[in-house]
This record gives sequence, structure tokens and C-alpha cells, in this order.
Amino acid sequence: MHDSSSPATVNNLYFITLKLSQELRDSGSLAEIFDKRKYCDEFIKAIIFFIEKGHFLLYGFVFLSDQIHLIINSEKEDLHFIIQRLKDRCAKETLVLMGKNLNSMDDQDNRKQQSLRKIFNIFLNEDESVFWNADDSYMNITLKETIEKISPITSDMIISHLADENRNYLHLGASAFTKIMMETI
Repeated sequence: MHDSSSPATVNNLYFITLKLSQELRDSGSLAEIFDKRKYCDEFIKAIIFFIEKGHFLLYGFVFLSDQIHLIINSEKEDLHFIIQRLKDRCAKETLVLMGKNLNSMDDQDNRKQQSLRKIFNIFLNEDESVFWNADDSYMNITLKETIEKISPITSDMIISHLADENRNYLHLGASAFTKIMMETI
């Protein structure tokens, strides 16, 4: 388990933007997938897995309706490969959850249900990339002033946050995110 609660020296921080696919963004209500906590939870569970396996350290994250911003540090493997694996894991679990929710939708959700079935069928039958945009944005963060030690967000912190019914991901992920981004200005 790569869950160190002691501060780590930060050398290579990356600001990464992951966007939903154009097809999902064009689908109306499905474009706002990360406005729903159950879908954010699936991404967070994938994050926990990658932190615990030691693939990266997480320093901040922010969910927007159709994209996620991460600040991570990874020196062990190819960062693009790690992020692709993270996206694949999240997409599979999220789409399975979406599929389970299809039958529970009532007639008022008919248009949303049709859009969801179309995307779900494309995923199952044709193309797994229907969930995420293929072009992620990676930006190396150069801090204005040296921050010697910054504590990463640990998997234990995230797991305890998942147990809170009133959880707010903005509170957990954005404080370190804001501090780091302010140091780049």
C-alpha cells in the first residue's frame, strides 16, 4: 500500500484534465455525469486503487459536470499509461452502474434513457472509448515559490470521506488543489 500520511517532497506535479467524450457531452443530461455523487464515487474508487498500488500521489482534484481536474505526482511509470488505465477502470465501472440504472428509470426519463442505452450499447458492442475524450491535457506545474513539503491526499482520507453520507468532494480535493494552483501564479 502506497498510502503515506507523512509529507512528501514534491518534484514533478502535473495538472491533468480528463474530459468526457464529445458524444457524452452532446447528449444533454448525460453531459453532467459528475454532478451525480454515485458517478463521482466510481471515479474516486478508481483513484483509491491507483493510490494504493503506488502508481501516483494525489495532491488535489476537482469534479466539474463533464470533466475532472487532477494534480498528481508520479515518477514510477509512464504517466500517460497510468492515466489511461485509470480512465479505463473508471469508464467500465461507471458504465456498469449506468446500465444497472437503466431499468429503474421511469417514463419521464425516456429521452435520457434512450441516450443512455445508445451509449451503453456502443460501449458494450463497439468502442470502449465512448466515455472519455482521447485527448487529455497534461501540464507540468512549476511552483512560483518552493513548497518543500505538501501532504498528498491518502487513500485512507478518501475512504473515510466515502463513508460520510454528507460528503462533498469539493471540500476534500479542492483545498490542496487551490493552494498549489495559487503557488503557480
